[in-house]
Amino acid sequence: MSGIELHFSNRSESLVEILAEHLSEPNGRPLQPELILIQSKAMERYLSLELADRLGIAANLDFVFPEQLLKRLLARPNQDRFPFGRASLAWMIFDLLPELRDRPGFEDLRAYPDLDQERRCYRLALRIAALFDRYLIYRFDWIEKWTRGETESQQGWQPLLWRALLERFGQFDYPGRRRSLVETIAEHMQAGQFPERMLFFGISHLPPLYVQVLAELSAFIPIVGFSFAPDATTLHDSATGSAPTRDQQATPNGAPFPGEPTASFLRLLRKHQAHFVPHFQKQTEPPSSALNCLQARLTGAQEAGQGPIADRSVSVHNCHSAHREVQVLFDWLHDAFAADPGLKPHEIVVLCPRISDYAPYIHAVFGNPEEKLLELPYSVSDSTPPAAQEYASALQTLLGLRETRVATDEILALLELEPVQKRIGFENEDLSLIRSWVEKAGIRWGFDAEHRAALNLPHEDRHSWRRGLDRLLLGVALPTDSTFAELPTVLELPHEEALLLARLSHFLDGLQSLHAALQAKRPVLDWVELVRQTAKDFLYDARGVEAARLEYLLREAGREIEETGIPEKLACDSEVFLDFFLPRLEERSSASGFLEGAITFSALLPMRTIPARIVCLIGMNEGVFPGKDRRPGFDLMLEFPRPGDPHRPSEDRLLFLETVLACRERLFISYCGQSARTGRLRPPSVLVQEISEILDGAGPSKTITGHRLQAFHPDYFETGGALFSYSRHNFTAARGLLLSEAQYLPVFVPSDLRCEGSDSRLASALTVSEFARFFMNPARAWLHHNPGLRLPRVDTVLSTVEPLEAGGLVEYQTLNRTIRRALSGRTMTEEELLEDLPHGNPGLIDARRIEAAAASLLTSVRREMGALAGELPGGELKLHRHVLRVGHCDLFQAGTLFLRAGQLNGRDLLEAWMERLVRAALRQNDSDAWLFGRREIYRITGPREAGRAQDMLLDLEELHQSGHERLLNFAPRTAFVYARALSDGQDPSAALRAAREQWHGRFGEDGGESREPHFQLAFRHRDFFADEAALDEFAELALRIFDPLLQHLEKRA
Repeated sequence: MSGIELHFSNRSESLVEILAEHLSEPNGRPLQPELILIQSKAMERYLSLELADRLGIAANLDFVFPEQLLKRLLARPNQDRFPFGRASLAWMIFDLLPELRDRPGFEDLRAYPDLDQERRCYRLALRIAALFDRYLIYRFDWIEKWTRGETESQQGWQPLLWRALLERFGQFDYPGRRRSLVETIAEHMQAGQFPERMLFFGISHLPPLYVQVLAELSAFIPIVGFSFAPDATTLHDSATGSAPTRDQQATPNGAPFPGEPTASFLRLLRKHQAHFVPHFQKQTEPPSSALNCLQARLTGAQEAGQGPIADRSVSVHNCHSAHREVQVLFDWLHDAFAADPGLKPHEIVVLCPRISDYAPYIHAVFGNPEEKLLELPYSVSDSTPPAAQEYASALQTLLGLRETRVATDEILALLELEPVQKRIGFENEDLSLIRSWVEKAGIRWGFDAEHRAALNLPHEDRHSWRRGLDRLLLGVALPTDSTFAELPTVLELPHEEALLLARLSHFLDGLQSLHAALQAKRPVLDWVELVRQTAKDFLYDARGVEAARLEYLLREAGREIEETGIPEKLACDSEVFLDFFLPRLEERSSASGFLEGAITFSALLPMRTIPARIVCLIGMNEGVFPGKDRRPGFDLMLEFPRPGDPHRPSEDRLLFLETVLACRERLFISYCGQSARTGRLRPPSVLVQEISEILDGAGPSKTITGHRLQAFHPDYFETGGALFSYSRHNFTAARGLLLSEAQYLPVFVPSDLRCEGSDSRLASALTVSEFARFFMNPARAWLHHNPGLRLPRVDTVLSTVEPLEAGGLVEYQTLNRTIRRALSGRTMTEEELLEDLPHGNPGLIDARRIEAAAASLLTSVRREMGALAGELPGGELKLHRHVLRVGHCDLFQAGTLFLRAGQLNGRDLLEAWMERLVRAALRQNDSDAWLFGRREIYRITGPREAGRAQDMLLDLEELHQSGHERLLNFAPRTAFVYARALSDGQDPSAALRAAREQWHGRFGEDGGESREPHFQLAFRHRDFFADEAALDEFAELALRIFDPLLQHLEKRA
């Protein structure tokens, strides 16, 4: 028997039972799938599980959405798909708008700003296409009148645009298809393409067009529906035949959540002679919990005067941030499992209005428990796996290259993505080296001079990728401080790094070619091919899953463009195509993450009416839920509303009502109700406020729990309090706060400094620089050797703009390079001098200043050192445990030269002193060693005896050995200040004051030597200025290391 039969219940479990009974009746064609109309993938998953549980198996079920059903019916028999979609319509409108805007009747469109820009034109076309799509569903009578040429003056330019679409695109005959729907359905039936019955489940409301289609289909096959209704009142309202306006939607029996969308849906079905079968379960006993009381009040089953029940079945939590919401939920769920050992993870659903905003926090909290015991299985519906997210992000970055300046941070961020790394053959370890190359080569932004000129900027290639890479490539063939074709090298690269640099250069060449390709306007189908080739050239997908998905999306995009009938004519720039394609790349539509035997995190809509023992609602913030209608001002449905029109706030209210009624035992709600910065209170969603009023009345809220800003607040660990935590780490932190034992340790560093990977062996052969390196930072050497800790290099933020002034490091390097060139008999060209300096006049001013400083320093060197007399050879000196190596160096008339284009300190003196000792011990030279800085000149006059020099080195070797076995209370700059003060005749207390100032730093300055990360970590528990024994050792070591040097040190004017 044909027709529509609709079963109603206020419990989804009852509807599933009735559905199972219908499916247990044999179908006339057993191989024909059962057609079931649903509204979400979550409902498909829920029905599959429940039917399999009741029937033993759930197979041969064809779940479809209403829009899919309509397109199946509108498509001709044996046609793959209905040749019409919103995307195709948008392209058609995009093609028409430029020529229509100047015609009479389109004056309002001409007022639209910047419509001559393709991107704005396409975005307007998207909004119009979405509007026409809504008209086809809710105002089909308008569409028919427009098609016949009937126009009302109030409707403005929209009928004119619709008729222009029909004239230009003849295959676009949606109205004709709709009028002949009955004949098309008959053809489908004759072809055997539809089953002998159709079912729909969990649908609370449908637009009038879909109800009309169901009615027409029901003339051929029986249609049986199973819908959730809050109570019998909704069914009664649908029988009155009149729909209240939104301002008149009074709540029956004081219920604050009207079911008007459902009642409107039922009224439409009644017009088509649908048969209603109610299965409502009435509550005969008084509510036994606060949740039951709330549900009874929402459905009007309990009068407003009846008092609520105080228990833990409903709780509302006021937090400072989304992260804190998820942390609170994590602890609350652990408490729920502890209170009910029979509770299973799959019996819990966590719903959120904007699940994408909360997904990172969910993975951070639930995916990284601090111990195995706290681990909870969970799944986030429609979430993108990390690998897929990286693939999509990399492709978006590549396709958006046209909009970027190709700055260093953008390219390095792209290189951090695994699909890009694997394609070009990089490893994570290579990124640090590449970063240092970029920094040393002075790369800031832009491919080359031509790229900058295209942006109407000076034709200048300094600080561009091309010039920086060319300088680096020269380092493969030429030594440091060389020049080729006025291009100075950056550093000499070993051959094993040359391959990595070649790959980087090839990658940048590919990016530049892609950047050029993105500038042109081309046919839309050509853009499809460009995206396909870009993914092939730049991205690697180990499993091929993401590449296959991209290929599917590209084929679908190409098919939609071909549906316009003019694919060869449609052309656009890259911005328009990306507006069309990127939303598809970001979209994830699958049944993954729903009801997979774990805690399900999902948006509200997919899980509507699906029951669960525990329902958690997070992110219920004011202004977020209920949502707001965001529709264009030219939407005629706003000007001429009708009953049954979509209304986001009303639909969200119904969704919230259904969600609360689907909760069986406990309801958790959280929202961001406190400012993390000021602590100012913020209101929750109006729906949460109404629930609080139901449960607490007009008095102070007992349902809402206010949480603290930090998870380690001591209040969470007080016995018997409303706040609690299952975090051992937070407990330790809270206890430290209460006992004033808080220790501020570097991140990721263990408190006892005992790590695996300690290297107990010391190299037997060392250069003098490596030997001196220990004394420059004994804490670093001890950390490397004893606990095996190597602190990562603290990367500075790479600049992405040209320098405006010569900073300290750039000025030092340029000055140092200028002086060394001059000492070797060469001069710096202006091009070489300006290489790393600011562009334009500021760079010329800096260059003149650096030249003057170099000339002054060179004058001092030549005055004191005399002419170049020869060269000292390298050599090796055997000590007890080490062999010290020294390289060759120039010998001047006055001795050997150590030059630093900056301010000299104790570390510089140590290295020069140790090399002087090694050469004296080798009997290479008994002349003086000279140190030149920008403001100081030092001369080391001895020792000249080889035996004494070796004794001094043996004493230093002993300290070198013991300093790797225990932490020495020694810091070179601080110790040098102390030793020099004593050498200058100051008393010990004054010397200690000077040393303490060097260690801690002066007030208002960045900090002293103690701020160095290795010293900060090694001495975090003690200060050798506050411990008598440590201070004695410091004083003894300072004199032991620096006193011999100071005895032979002479400062020159």
